[in-house]
Parts: sequence; C-alpha cells; structure tokens
Amino acid sequence: MPRQETYFSARKNKDLKNKKRSPVLLIVLTLICVSAIIAAAYYGQLYKKDSESFESYRGKSDEVVGSLNSKLESSGSEIARLQDEVNRLNEEKAAIQADFDRLTEDAALKVDPEIKQSLEEQLRELTEKSLELELRIKEKDAMVSELTAQLRLAQDNLDKLKELYEEEAVYDINTQYDIVNRLNSLLRNTPYYEIEEVPDPPLTDENGEPLLDEEGNPQTVTKKVYYRISLYYEDLMNGHHFSFDADTAWHTASLVKLPFALSIFEAASDYAEEHPEEYEKMLAAAVRYEESKPDTPPPLKTQKDENGETIVLPPPLYAGTDYPYDFYKEFAYLERESFQSGSGKIIEGGEGVVYSHLKLFEYLLRFSDNVAYYRLKEAYGTELHRALVRRLECGPMSSSLASISARDGGKVLRATYDFMLAGRTYSEFMYEAMTHSGQSVMIADVVAPTPCAHKYGWDKGNYHDAAIIYDERPYVLVILTDMDTGSGEINAYIQSIVRQIVKLHESFK
Repeated sequence: MPRQETYFSARKNKDLKNKKRSPVLLIVLTLICVSAIIAAAYYGQLYKKDSESFESYRGKSDEVVGSLNSKLESSGSEIARLQDEVNRLNEEKAAIQADFDRLTEDAALKVDPEIKQSLEEQLRELTEKSLELELRIKEKDAMVSELTAQLRLAQDNLDKLKELYEEEAVYDINTQYDIVNRLNSLLRNTPYYEIEEVPDPPLTDENGEPLLDEEGNPQTVTKKVYYRISLYYEDLMNGHHFSFDADTAWHTASLVKLPFALSIFEAASDYAEEHPEEYEKMLAAAVRYEESKPDTPPPLKTQKDENGETIVLPPPLYAGTDYPYDFYKEFAYLERESFQSGSGKIIEGGEGVVYSHLKLFEYLLRFSDNVAYYRLKEAYGTELHRALVRRLECGPMSSSLASISARDGGKVLRATYDFMLAGRTYSEFMYEAMTHSGQSVMIADVVAPTPCAHKYGWDKGNYHDAAIIYDERPYVLVILTDMDTGSGEINAYIQSIVRQIVKLHESFK
C-alpha cells in the first residue's frame, strides 16, 4: 500500500527536485532579474499606496484619540472645579455649624430665636447645595469612565494595528483594522456564568435589620462572573503577530506534555544522528524481539493479595537495550501501580495491556494520556524539559513547569515547528501524532481541511488549545481560558475568535 505523502515529505521532495533544476534556474533567474526591474516600479506604487493608507488611517485615529483626550481633560478640570467648590462649602458649613453649636450650648440659653432660625436655614441651604454638587460630580465621574474606556479601546486598536504593520505585507489596512476591532470586542466581552452570593455588607431592610430567606439565611444576590482568556498568534514566515493578555500566567494543564515530549524527541534525535550505528543496533534488537513474540499473547496471571483480593501480575516485557532512548522498551498498565486520574486512553484499555514507550508518546500527544505522561517522566525525567524552556526564554514556564502564558505557548510551538520541519529522526512521528490529536473542536475544526498540529489542555479551571496551522504561510495560535465547561456556547465563542484570526492571517497575503 503506497504511503500517504505528508506535509514534510512533500516539502522534502520539492527541495530535491529543485536541486536537479539548477541549470534551468540560471536561465529563469536571468529572466526574473529583467522582469524585476519592471515589477519594482509597479510594486513600489502598491507599497506607497498601502503606506499612505496606513498613514491616513493613523491620522484619523490620532484625531479620535486626541478628541477623547480633550474631553477627558475638560471633564477632569470640571470635576476639580466642582470638588474645590464642595470643599469650600463644606468649610463654610462647618464654621456655621460650630457657631450654631456654641450658641445652642450657652448655659444661660439666651440664644435669639431669630438667630437660631437663620443659622438653621443657612445650614439647610448649604447641605442641599453640597448634595447637588456631589451628584454632579458623580455624573462627571461616570462620563470620565466612559471616555476613558473609549480612549483605551481606540488606542489599543491603533497600537495593535501598528504592531501588526510591516511594510512589505500590508495590503488592506482598513480591512485589518475592522478585524482587529472585532477581535478586541470578542476578547473583551467574554461569556459569563451567574452565581448566588451573600453581599458584603449583607442586605438590610429600612430598619437596618438583615434580610433573610425562607430558611433564615442571609439573602443572596445574583452576580455575573466573566470568563478570562489569553491569546497569541504569530505568522511563522514573516513574524506578524497579535496578542491579548499574552503574558498572564495560567496553569498549564495538559499543555505541559508538549514541551516535555519535544525536549525528549530533540535529545533522542541528536543521539540517533550522532550515533547512527548504535541507533541501528537498537532498532535491530527491537525487530528481533518483535519477531520472537507469539502470535497470541499468553493469558494474564493473577494472584490474591494480602487482603484476599485478586490482582493482575505483570506480563513478560521487553526490557530494551542500553541505548539511552530505546523507545521500544515496554510498559504494562496495572491499576495498583500506574493509575492516574484525569484524561487517558490507557485506563480504558484495561489491566495488563502492554505499550512500548513510543506508543506512550503517541497516546500522550494524541489523547493527552496521564498514565503515559507520568510513566515517561519516570523513565526520562524532566531536566531536558526544564532546559528547553530556559533555552526558549519562556516567562512563567521558566519559573514553574506548571505555569504557562500564551506567549510561552507561542515559543514552544515555534520550536516544535522548527523541529518538525528539520526532518529529524522523530520529526514525522511527532507531526503525525499532533495532527491526529483529539479535542479538535476549538481550533482544528475551524481551520480544516488545513493540517493542524495541536495539543489541548482541559482541567478544572482550564480549557486551552495550542496549534500550528500548516497554511501556505504556517502560523501558530495559542488560546488559554478558564472556560472549563467546554459547552457548546463556549466552543462557539472560541471558534468565533479563531475565525477572526484566520481572517487576519489571510489579510496579509
């Protein structure tokens, strides 16, 4: 059966063909040089048009930002003036109150009733005026808050557009601004869920007594809790990127398994390529063992433990060779020794089933299997993993392998892409496993049929996905959230964000 051509084998074949075409290329290049002189003027005009478009938009945006700043400054000045007036009136009110108190405390009680009435009227007027001014201040405060939000959004959109802008790649700045604006709106307006909680201070009636429910407990109020999200996108060909809250630390959940696997595969590839004879001997030993195995595995043996319960005994296993990365060594799942909570396919397979280390890596990347992860950690440790995140200069992940930011995820994906593209010993294995990874609903289903190598992470309080999308210009996308319900509404929201990222990426073509 012919082997299906992968992204990497296709690219390798293309490179080999190109090498055979060198004489032809010399002729073609000569023609291209002549054509380039003519084309340069045309594309120079296109670039000039794009630059003028960007400068025109930037000028309009600066006008918007300047107008908002002017309104903020005006409102701020008005608030300061009103506050000064309130302070002055409060001082006058305090002085009159002091006179009033002194006169009313006169031991002889010889206060003129007319003076007392006059003072009371002055106090009442000042109090009413002070309350009126304080209400106006609150209204101005609300106006300032709204203007500040508008200013922040306008400035943020402009900053992100400037961040995205590259001379040679921008073709429709207005379209890109619309996409950025929609993205910002989606990312700032996340879904929410409602909770019932007792407010602090508790609710009271007109007499100050706490309000109670039918069971005698303090009454609750409904509160909206908005989900959080971080995002990082980067075009791997030209470096265009977009981010949102990309440096916030999150729990890695099962995303931790990707850099772990990458670090082991890099080291294993290094060793295999530096010691090809040892690598071939290891493979030959594994083949001999496989050929010596009976067609039908022997039945599992059991015995009673100290509590009288029946337990499964370990089946015969291939111990492998002394080769440091012999991924054909075997492991058998036994619940009493290897059980791990959370995601996993191995547990579903039952006790006594035998897996090679290579199969464990496949299950780790495809099914996010926790048993596979912990068994491989026992076998190969985490020092290579730690060295990788230090080399990549990750943020939160450098401090703790249990933490990750969206930007960290982008760095890991870029390193994964480079490893896959380099055609190393385990590059294609990793590509095949990640392009068949489960939980494809967040990113992979949206970009299909474009190949997508991704790793998801789903745990309490975490719902993540990190993907390399093999478009004509490959790009990475990392989405970290606390939307752990994984509901249809949540997935639809995340997919709407992915669609905007796809549009943004395509706008640079």
